[in-house]
Amino acid sequence: MQSIARGSCSWAIAVLAAAAIFLAGAGAAQAAGLVYAQEVPVVELDPLAGYVNAPSPYEVGLVLYEGLVRFDADLRFEPALATEWSVSDGGLTWTFRLRRGVRFHDGTAFDAEAVRFNLERSMDPKQNPLNRPLWDPLESVRVIDPHTVSITTKKPFPTLLNTLAHGSAAIVSPSAVARYGKAYDQHPVGTGPFQLRSFHPGSEVTVERFDGYWGPAAGVDEITFRYIPDVTSRVGLLLAGQVDVAAAVTPQDTVRLASDRRVQVISQPTLRTVGIGIHVLNPDLQDPRVRLALNHAVDKEGIARAIFMGQAQVLESPLAPDATGYRDIGRRAYDPDRARALLAEAGWTPGPSGMVQKNGRTLTLTFITSEGSYPNDLVVVQAVTHQLRKVGVDVNIHKVDRAGYWDYLKVPAEDAGFDLFIWAFNPSNGDGGYALSSLFLSNKDPLGVPTVWNIGRYANPQVDRLLTQSDQTVDPARRNELLGEVQRILMEENPYIWLYAEMRLVAARSDVNGLVVLPTLFTDLRQAGR
Repeated sequence: MQSIARGSCSWAIAVLAAAAIFLAGAGAAQAAGLVYAQEVPVVELDPLAGYVNAPSPYEVGLVLYEGLVRFDADLRFEPALATEWSVSDGGLTWTFRLRRGVRFHDGTAFDAEAVRFNLERSMDPKQNPLNRPLWDPLESVRVIDPHTVSITTKKPFPTLLNTLAHGSAAIVSPSAVARYGKAYDQHPVGTGPFQLRSFHPGSEVTVERFDGYWGPAAGVDEITFRYIPDVTSRVGLLLAGQVDVAAAVTPQDTVRLASDRRVQVISQPTLRTVGIGIHVLNPDLQDPRVRLALNHAVDKEGIARAIFMGQAQVLESPLAPDATGYRDIGRRAYDPDRARALLAEAGWTPGPSGMVQKNGRTLTLTFITSEGSYPNDLVVVQAVTHQLRKVGVDVNIHKVDRAGYWDYLKVPAEDAGFDLFIWAFNPSNGDGGYALSSLFLSNKDPLGVPTVWNIGRYANPQVDRLLTQSDQTVDPARRNELLGEVQRILMEENPYIWLYAEMRLVAARSDVNGLVVLPTLFTDLRQAGR
């Protein structure tokens, strides 16, 4: 199916702008700085905007902003703008002691009032509509003194620190928000080791060392985050010395680069899972036998082996193995004969064309995708389409511009012109419960715009109860039990074709050090140097 993508003109303009800026600064990467080639564009830098086009804006946010706490390389919590914290016996009130002597890039002081301003901003669903599972549990924020704040939750909320380590909890300058208003997302001001020098939305961001930073000085004078959409170009520029770090290289690239002494390759298992969402409001897809058949029709191991050269892990659960709460449920084995039998049980039998039919009507599905939103996404979609057609499901690919992919998906049910969609979710707060709630908690309005990312409009009251209970369960073992039961139900009901957990592949010049690729997918350049 052919389509003209919405936003294609703006995307083209962004690409041309990126090319112009790149050519203007072409040449060897400067020794005093780093150039990082990213796979998706940065269009805004307000943490509350949801960091559209992740992971790129999150990576810029890591060097500009800080929260009260942060993750280390192994997703353990460590102090950032808070130096210590405690929780009341009832588990409802958390008290944070703040770091003294910290200033924002605009020279204003960081203090408890700034924390209250930011947290209340994050708690407001009108200002922060995309991360509600992280913020809805909070009741209030109270300033105790200039260097102490308390956070009260509505019920015990065991993953509050995960929320505070998330990108949406980054502390921004209240003065800058007041100054720039709605344009703040183009003028970010934080407390991090780098401050903004220039921002060309959709093409390039340059930050420079902030000499007033409270912590260790940055290892380079500046970092340029440059949007280079084509992976071949990213790798070529890396080898030519025109960029220092290249994001999202392919497994095929890593084989070629492994013997090149000029570069190093980092391979990091991540929490981001990739699957094919199923729009369950389609009457033809409401039969669980049909959804199970779709799962058995797809050769996930073959996709991981052939497309990703083993650099992807076939899912045994809706969660990646390193996510908190993970339970190994068992994969849906590739079995096309079983898929055909399940379709027949549901009344779908082969017609004259070889495609399955019921009451003279072919099972026809529209599969929406972009190209470049995720590594090898279009190739994966083409492989899945081919395998579904082999068992008799008539699938048509509807390719749209990646710059507007999310806009096509976050629409009311009546405007959803698709039955299948490729989707990846990265629980960037490190918690599996966040992923499950974001993807599978029932939408508040079943026919409206999805509340978070339940794009397929799956709804199960039992799953809702288990997820709500897990959010309030302090005991880790009991919470894991609840999340494990959610995973079991989801693997039985199959609102997705479960595919794989990603490996994040990042290549860098061999003289670059201090580079950290987090399990949350992001490349952390805060202490990068050479």
